[in-house]
Amino acid sequence: MNTAASGEEALKQLSESRFDLVLADIKMPGMDGLELLEIAKRKNPDQTVVMMTAFGEIDTAVGAIRSGAYDFITKPFEHEALVLRLEKALERSDLLRENQRLQQACARFRFSRTWSEKARSCSGCTRPSRWRPRPI
Repeated sequence: MNTAASGEEALKQLSESRFDLVLADIKMPGMDGLELLEIAKRKNPDQTVVMMTAFGEIDTAVGAIRSGAYDFITKPFEHEALVLRLEKALERSDLLRENQRLQQACARFRFSRTWSEKARSCSGCTRPSRWRPRPI
């Protein structure tokens, strides 16, 4: 877990490392949390971001969700409620990562299958292809 004292510092850390979850306050010194959210989502659209604030205005929450926040939490909050919401956000991150891994595996499988089919149909080939589908 990393902490950042400002939005600028958080962006620097996001550019240097990959994080499963970003928990950001709306009110921060310098750059506010909504600006951090927009820049973070522009750089990594799959980044899971949870916003929090002591000023629970509906317009702010709707704006954050429209800008790509996964969730919006108002302070003060119950410890258990915060943990539950962060666990759900981390579950989303895990599912996105698994989805990307499976898409890459499918793309590799399609490429190897396409290449093998072309090799089998080659008129100059005298040996049968040894291509076999690999289990995923």
